[in-house]
Amino acid sequence: MIENKIPNNIVRAATDRLKRAQTDISNSIQQIRRGQPLKAEPSEERAMMRVASALNVDQATALRVVHYESPSELNLTPGQRRRAEALQGKTVDYLGVAWLEAGRLASSAVARIVDNAGAPIGTGFLVSSNLLITNNHVIPNQDAAQTMLAEFRFEEGNDSRALRPVRFRLDPGRFFVTNAEDNLDFTLVKLGAALDGGTQAREFGCCPLSDSQAKHSVGELANVVQHPDGGMKQIVIRENRILNRGQTVLHYTADTQPGSSGSPVFNDDWQVIALHHWGEPFRELLDPEGNPVARGVNEGIRISAIVDELRSIRERLQPPQRQLLDEALTAAPPSELGPLPAHPDRQPGDSRINRLGYNTANGNGRQPHGTSVWPAAFENEIQANGRGSTEGVGPERVQIDTRYSNRRGYNERFLRSFPIPLPQLSSKQRRQAARVRSSGDNPNPFELKYEHFSIVVNARRRMPFFSICNIDGSRRFTVDRGTGQVRSAEAAEATEAWAIDPRIEPEAQLDDAFYARVRRAMNGRDFFARGHMTRRQDPLWGSANSALRANADTFHHTNGCPQVQYAFNGSQRVWQGIENFILDAADEADARITVITGPIFGENDPVFEDEELGAIAFPRQFWKIVARVEEDRPLVFAVLADQSRAMEALFAARRETLFDWPRNLSREFQSSVSEIAALTGLDFGDLETFDVRGAESLPAPAESASSFAMLKTSRPSSAGFGRFPTISEFLETWESYRRVNVGSDNGERKKGKSAGSGRMEVEVEGTVTRVLSDDLSGGLHQQFTIHLQSPKNLPESLQGEVKKALDAGGEVRVVVAYGDGRTSLDRMQGIRAGAKLQLKGEWIPAQKARELGGDPVPVLHHFRERVLPESTN
Repeated sequence: MIENKIPNNIVRAATDRLKRAQTDISNSIQQIRRGQPLKAEPSEERAMMRVASALNVDQATALRVVHYESPSELNLTPGQRRRAEALQGKTVDYLGVAWLEAGRLASSAVARIVDNAGAPIGTGFLVSSNLLITNNHVIPNQDAAQTMLAEFRFEEGNDSRALRPVRFRLDPGRFFVTNAEDNLDFTLVKLGAALDGGTQAREFGCCPLSDSQAKHSVGELANVVQHPDGGMKQIVIRENRILNRGQTVLHYTADTQPGSSGSPVFNDDWQVIALHHWGEPFRELLDPEGNPVARGVNEGIRISAIVDELRSIRERLQPPQRQLLDEALTAAPPSELGPLPAHPDRQPGDSRINRLGYNTANGNGRQPHGTSVWPAAFENEIQANGRGSTEGVGPERVQIDTRYSNRRGYNERFLRSFPIPLPQLSSKQRRQAARVRSSGDNPNPFELKYEHFSIVVNARRRMPFFSICNIDGSRRFTVDRGTGQVRSAEAAEATEAWAIDPRIEPEAQLDDAFYARVRRAMNGRDFFARGHMTRRQDPLWGSANSALRANADTFHHTNGCPQVQYAFNGSQRVWQGIENFILDAADEADARITVITGPIFGENDPVFEDEELGAIAFPRQFWKIVARVEEDRPLVFAVLADQSRAMEALFAARRETLFDWPRNLSREFQSSVSEIAALTGLDFGDLETFDVRGAESLPAPAESASSFAMLKTSRPSSAGFGRFPTISEFLETWESYRRVNVGSDNGERKKGKSAGSGRMEVEVEGTVTRVLSDDLSGGLHQQFTIHLQSPKNLPESLQGEVKKALDAGGEVRVVVAYGDGRTSLDRMQGIRAGAKLQLKGEWIPAQKARELGGDPVPVLHHFRERVLPESTN
């Protein structure tokens, strides 16, 4: 038994918030009783966003669902129709069995918080493989954290017998962030070592933190996984409804008890939406008929509010803590968990059969490299998730998961200490790029997100500009491409089922009709293959579900380019050999790797003329840029391969050893990031700095240490700026503030300012420390950070501001507007770590940036293009 230790101030504040929300809650109860839960949501736009995300449909279709049009009349798939009916409140008791597996995965991350003597205190859950979250009133400070443990698997097994729990110490010395305010009430702390010494926290997965506005709507179902009264893990599902949304809290009905504090509250997609912190029967609340509400009414802290708070304090953390926080804010969802842990009664290191049926003596849960077995347990999991049997799965019957909203795409922080943003397009390339119909929260309107990789498509050439993929060699699976039978390349290519991606125009994709016409033109010969840009095997890691989804995702036409089949695409001496070299290295080292791949669009590419399709130019060359971290050192190398001769004569390329990382890559294919950038017109940012082919041999650790150190200095996130999701929104806010509060148009010239504008113009020198992703959400803005050098000839009015920046470490965020016809015509070239620049623009002080909600660093809004970067070499 556990005592209720919720502080009185939280009880009073939560009760007051509940009283103030009575009218809204009563309306929600009334709509739910009428069988119209979507109408409980006060914001139609939010309800539409939630439906669009849950069903993966456009906003117009989502709005029709919100307006309670019959899903059977909306041209939905059977799965979408069932989900729409559930959201409308018609079939909430019917769920696919995969829902149970997803809930099991999510619940694995939930732990009981106990003191060192084993007495229960509350509940918590992992938000990454390193950090655990609970309430501040459960773990109020670092001293308390030192006396507590996180206990996983305190639950019953399938035979109703208690499993053997696994306890972890907490390590607040390495990370501890807490907030005692009654409307936040959270603690985020580093998980320490397991007391048994043989279990890793990553075995339990995590419940990622997200501030998406499409995770819930009022009236929707909620599910709570908890340790009520300090007992074994329990789940409260189904007739629990979200009744009200406050600025930082959610109110919902559910059965909870003391000890449930710190539990995750999930939506029906098993995304965590709130951190439970208070609940009790609240009879002062009346239903529409005037009767007291006797069920438990609970309050949880919205996860989006916690994410906002964590982002606001991020820059105040030390670099190691900031890295741990960044991992939590970009953690993979429960669906990307690896195999579930072995039976708790097994000793660490025992040879065992995991849930996919692989005998894994080392317990890493992945199929032995080099085999192509499709185990029976894998088949069962596919069937349980509605994918049918394994018979025919592969080339002929690849099943595309059309709920594209569940794809997180490429993760730029996948290599942790070496973040790599998407390559940036030039102004000309953006005009040629295919726009995604509904990009949701994604600030890049051209990025198509798939499972573990992303693609940007050249609509004019109907092929990708590039595809960029995360590979985790330690968690990789092998999915048999066919049915286990040996096929010739010709037969496999003829039967592969590729798909149009509905998120961009079909006219921007080379579909089956194109390859059929090419085949006929070649007298029925499969001379050209649909070459995968992100190779089919590369993104197959995580869980079995994730691997299957990734496998199918690679069969989108957006990921294909015409490549000569026998002497190039399928040749171990050329393209396939290069791809094997890269993937084998990842597997053998259990390494994380980022691979960027694409074609070279040349002016003299051979053209296939077709009456219906028009002129389609075939790329002659293809490239890859590969990045990984070895011994805390970034390594990058580039590959360029030419199929011109193969297109002309099916030549046999010279055989060379390809399999050493990366010294022994055949010289025939060696290139550099700078060469690829020149050929493609893409901007790869920092990657050129760490290109191992930039010198005669690989750099010694000491040679790259100073450059690498710049990457790990304090810097703003590329995803946004403080509370602003984009830098454009911050600049708009600054512009509004400046017009109202700074200066007036009195015709006088102020030293250091433009008359009447309130702008502080400054000319500075600095060294680039980090290249960030371009902001494409509104006005186009190139972004990077510089380390400020001692400025010269500063106006007196600016000397104090610049001195503050130097005293704070000298970091400045630079924003370059381009493509608007008034400033730069295109992006500044040559921006990479270590480049020296002279810049002139408007100075926005760090204090003012913080006051307006941005990151606490100064911003230089650069608007003069006449000074170009100087190379450091």
